[in-house]
Amino acid sequence: MEKSKPDKNILKDLVKDEESYNRLLEMLDLNGSSYLSCLKDFFKSTSEYFSRVTDYKNKTVEFSGSVKNVTGYEPDELINKPGNIISFILEEDLPSVKKLLTKIETDNNFLSGNLTYRLKRKDDEIIWLKETVSIERDAKKKSGKSLQHIYRNFGIKKIGNRFSAVQRIFG
Repeated sequence: MEKSKPDKNILKDLVKDEESYNRLLEMLDLNGSSYLSCLKDFFKSTSEYFSRVTDYKNKTVEFSGSVKNVTGYEPDELINKPGNIISFILEEDLPSVKKLLTKIETDNNFLSGNLTYRLKRKDDEIIWLKETVSIERDAKKKSGKSLQHIYRNFGIKKIGNRFSAVQRIFG
Protein backbone atom coordinates (compact mmCIF):
# COMPACT_ATOMS: atom_id res chain seq x y z
CA MET A 1 0.00 0.00 0.00
CA GLU A 2 1.25 3.50 -0.71
CA LYS A 3 1.27 6.01 2.10
CA SER A 4 -1.58 8.48 1.94
CA LYS A 5 -0.98 11.50 4.15
CA PRO A 6 -4.03 12.62 6.07
CA ASP A 7 -5.12 16.23 5.73
CA LYS A 8 -3.45 18.32 8.48
CA ASN A 9 -6.69 20.22 9.16
CA ILE A 10 -8.44 16.93 9.89
CA LEU A 11 -5.59 15.89 12.16
CA LYS A 12 -5.98 19.12 14.10
CA ASP A 13 -9.63 18.24 14.72
CA LEU A 14 -8.55 14.96 16.32
CA VAL A 15 -6.67 16.46 19.22
CA LYS A 16 -7.51 18.81 22.07
CA ASP A 17 -4.67 21.31 21.91
CA GLU A 18 -1.71 22.60 19.94
CA GLU A 19 0.80 20.57 21.96
CA SER A 20 -0.98 17.30 21.13
CA TYR A 21 -1.27 18.34 17.50
CA ASN A 22 2.48 19.02 17.26
CA ARG A 23 3.25 15.70 18.97
CA LEU A 24 1.02 13.87 16.48
CA LEU A 25 2.69 15.58 13.52
CA GLU A 26 6.10 14.68 14.90
CA MET A 27 5.05 11.04 15.27
CA LEU A 28 3.76 10.98 11.71
CA ASP A 29 7.02 12.43 10.37
CA LEU A 30 9.22 10.03 12.36
CA ASN A 31 7.14 6.90 11.92
CA GLY A 32 8.43 4.53 9.23
CA SER A 33 5.22 2.51 9.01
CA SER A 34 1.85 3.58 7.68
CA TYR A 35 0.12 6.74 8.82
CA LEU A 36 -2.87 4.67 9.87
CA SER A 37 -0.72 2.59 12.23
CA CYS A 38 0.78 5.74 13.71
CA LEU A 39 -2.65 7.29 14.30
CA LYS A 40 -3.88 4.08 15.85
CA ASP A 41 -0.94 4.02 18.27
CA PHE A 42 -1.45 7.69 19.13
CA PHE A 43 -5.01 7.12 20.34
CA LYS A 44 -4.59 3.65 21.84
CA SER A 45 -4.64 4.58 25.53
CA THR A 46 -7.27 7.30 25.78
CA SER A 47 -10.68 7.10 27.44
CA GLU A 48 -12.38 9.70 25.24
CA TYR A 49 -11.32 8.26 21.89
CA PHE A 50 -11.39 4.89 20.25
CA SER A 51 -10.28 3.62 16.90
CA ARG A 52 -11.81 1.24 14.41
CA VAL A 53 -9.91 -0.54 11.64
CA THR A 54 -11.79 -1.84 8.60
CA ASP A 55 -10.67 -3.96 5.68
CA TYR A 56 -11.06 -3.13 1.99
CA LYS A 57 -14.73 -4.22 2.14
CA ASN A 58 -15.39 -1.81 5.04
CA LYS A 59 -15.78 -4.76 7.43
CA THR A 60 -14.58 -3.94 10.94
CA VAL A 61 -11.57 -6.05 11.85
CA GLU A 62 -10.61 -4.30 15.08
CA PHE A 63 -11.74 -1.80 17.70
CA SER A 64 -9.34 -0.36 20.25
CA GLY A 65 -9.97 -1.42 23.84
CA SER A 66 -10.95 2.15 24.72
CA VAL A 67 -14.20 1.65 22.76
CA LYS A 68 -15.77 0.33 25.98
CA ASN A 69 -15.05 3.60 27.80
CA VAL A 70 -16.89 5.57 25.14
CA THR A 71 -19.73 3.23 24.07
CA GLY A 72 -20.09 0.78 26.96
CA TYR A 73 -19.56 -2.13 24.55
CA GLU A 74 -16.60 -4.50 24.45
CA PRO A 75 -14.76 -4.61 21.10
CA ASP A 76 -15.98 -8.17 20.40
CA GLU A 77 -19.60 -7.19 21.07
CA LEU A 78 -19.42 -4.53 18.37
CA ILE A 79 -17.49 -6.65 15.86
CA ASN A 80 -19.98 -9.51 16.19
CA LYS A 81 -23.10 -7.31 16.07
CA PRO A 82 -24.70 -7.25 12.59
CA GLY A 83 -24.00 -3.76 11.26
CA ASN A 84 -21.61 -3.34 14.21
CA ILE A 85 -21.27 0.22 15.49
CA ILE A 86 -23.51 1.63 12.74
CA SER A 87 -26.46 -0.23 14.26
CA PHE A 88 -26.21 2.03 17.34
CA ILE A 89 -26.22 5.35 15.44
CA LEU A 90 -29.49 7.23 15.77
CA GLU A 91 -31.69 6.73 12.73
CA GLU A 92 -31.91 10.44 11.88
CA ASP A 93 -28.09 10.61 11.71
CA LEU A 94 -27.66 7.56 9.42
CA PRO A 95 -28.02 9.40 6.07
CA SER A 96 -24.82 11.40 6.61
CA VAL A 97 -22.94 8.25 7.67
CA LYS A 98 -24.16 6.31 4.64
CA LYS A 99 -23.26 9.23 2.37
CA LEU A 100 -19.63 9.12 3.57
CA LEU A 101 -19.48 5.33 3.19
CA THR A 102 -20.71 5.68 -0.40
CA LYS A 103 -18.09 8.35 -1.08
CA ILE A 104 -15.34 6.06 0.23
CA GLU A 105 -16.48 3.32 -2.16
CA THR A 106 -17.03 5.49 -5.23
CA ASP A 107 -14.47 8.33 -5.03
CA ASN A 108 -10.99 6.93 -5.68
CA ASN A 109 -9.41 10.24 -4.63
CA PHE A 110 -11.09 10.26 -1.22
CA LEU A 111 -8.49 9.90 1.55
CA SER A 112 -10.07 11.38 4.67
CA GLY A 113 -13.20 13.01 6.03
CA ASN A 114 -15.16 13.85 9.18
CA LEU A 115 -18.58 12.91 10.53
CA THR A 116 -20.54 13.98 13.59
CA TYR A 117 -23.43 11.86 14.80
CA ARG A 118 -25.26 10.56 17.85
CA LEU A 119 -24.91 7.04 19.18
CA LYS A 120 -26.88 5.10 21.77
CA ARG A 121 -24.51 3.67 24.38
CA LYS A 122 -25.05 0.29 26.02
CA ASP A 123 -26.52 2.08 29.07
CA ASP A 124 -28.99 3.85 26.70
CA GLU A 125 -27.30 7.24 27.09
CA ILE A 126 -27.26 9.19 23.82
CA ILE A 127 -23.81 10.63 23.11
CA TRP A 128 -22.37 12.80 20.36
CA LEU A 129 -19.38 11.41 18.49
CA LYS A 130 -17.03 12.95 16.00
CA GLU A 131 -15.36 10.53 13.61
CA THR A 132 -12.39 11.05 11.34
CA VAL A 133 -11.95 8.49 8.59
CA SER A 134 -8.57 7.93 6.91
CA ILE A 135 -8.22 5.57 3.94
CA GLU A 136 -5.13 3.83 2.62
CA ARG A 137 -5.26 3.30 -1.14
CA ASP A 138 -3.03 1.21 -3.35
CA ALA A 139 -1.22 2.43 -6.47
CA LYS A 140 -4.44 1.89 -8.48
CA LYS A 141 -6.31 3.99 -5.89
CA LYS A 142 -8.40 1.07 -4.69
CA SER A 143 -9.22 1.32 -1.03
CA GLY A 144 -7.39 -0.91 1.38
CA LYS A 145 -7.51 -0.54 5.12
CA SER A 146 -9.27 2.36 6.69
CA LEU A 147 -8.91 3.72 10.17
CA GLN A 148 -11.55 5.68 12.00
CA HIS A 149 -10.82 7.71 15.10
CA ILE A 150 -13.94 8.44 17.02
CA TYR A 151 -14.24 10.63 20.07
CA ARG A 152 -16.94 11.89 22.36
CA ASN A 153 -17.84 15.39 21.41
CA PHE A 154 -18.74 16.94 24.76
CA GLY A 155 -19.13 20.43 23.27
CA ILE A 156 -21.97 19.33 21.01
CA LYS A 157 -23.61 17.49 23.90
CA LYS A 158 -23.60 20.69 25.95
CA ILE A 159 -25.14 22.64 23.07
CA GLY A 160 -27.75 19.90 22.61
CA ASN A 161 -28.57 19.92 26.33
CA ARG A 162 -28.91 23.72 26.31
CA PHE A 163 -31.18 23.54 23.26
CA SER A 164 -33.33 20.88 24.98
CA ALA A 165 -33.56 23.05 28.10
CA VAL A 166 -34.63 26.07 26.03
CA GLN A 167 -37.23 23.93 24.24
CA ARG A 168 -38.64 22.79 27.60
CA ILE A 169 -38.85 26.37 28.87
CA PHE A 170 -40.37 27.89 25.75
CA GLY A 171 -41.81 24.67 24.27
